[in-house]
Amino acid sequence: MLLAGSSAWYALRRRSQTQFIHERFFRILVPYVIGLFTLAAPMMYFGRLHRHQYDGSFLSFLPTFFTTGPQPQGGNFTHENLWFLLYLFLISIITLPALMYLRGEKGRALIARIAGRANNPLLFLFVFPLPLLALQWLLRPFFPWDTRTLVNDLGYFAFNLSIFMYGYLLVAHPAFSQAVSRHWRIAGALALVGWVGLEYAKYATSEQIRFMNLPVFLLFETVYYLTTWAFLVAILGLGRQFLNRGSQLLTHLSGISYPYYMIHQLVIIVIGYYIVRMDASIAVKFLL
Repeated sequence: MLLAGSSAWYALRRRSQTQFIHERFFRILVPYVIGLFTLAAPMMYFGRLHRHQYDGSFLSFLPTFFTTGPQPQGGNFTHENLWFLLYLFLISIITLPALMYLRGEKGRALIARIAGRANNPLLFLFVFPLPLLALQWLLRPFFPWDTRTLVNDLGYFAFNLSIFMYGYLLVAHPAFSQAVSRHWRIAGALALVGWVGLEYAKYATSEQIRFMNLPVFLLFETVYYLTTWAFLVAILGLGRQFLNRGSQLLTHLSGISYPYYMIHQLVIIVIGYYIVRMDASIAVKFLL
């Protein structure tokens, strides 16, 4: 979502609002719909075969994918990893007025004022993500789980929308890129400390400890999203340090990243389905 937000900034440099919506429709929503038939349905089909819940052909299964209801409620419909495309399309449309405002004179002035404070590591790593934190504090007590189905998923949807907007802002002013280059090492250290602390608290006590009471829950959410932001800054900083140069390999990998994302889960599931059924040791299956 961070990269998608950044790409939206560059896309709107040479596109009108109408052209942007047109491009999002054909680049995101159309592949999502096609992927339901060609990717998500086969994934569910192999899942049903694996659990001995279906033994017919894929062609006979396909109509049930769309007619039996959503998977969490016992039906066959699921968009699997394609949820990202649906969420990205909706977020791109919902945020478009804000994206256009930030490209205007008043919006650029606002971005410049915020960017002027990014040189301070405390502000950049702890104050800059406060809008993300505030939105999650507000929503997560009511929507604690990530369903990725749009149903009862407002907390996770808002999280993705926030990260999309941060990606948009980070490329909107050079001071943000300079801040990433300056603070990524500190961010990486904070991210590792936060991650270890969260994992220790969850597994040394109980996975449900975060739901003990509202103060504990909000503390977990605060550490979690500050750690998330720190990881993003650290990863971007690593990229600027070691990958910020021309390369035929990087150009190629950039070009194939979208189709790779779409098909990778189906490939894993199909190969895994046949490996699991093999008469072989766990070690052999693991290596395969």
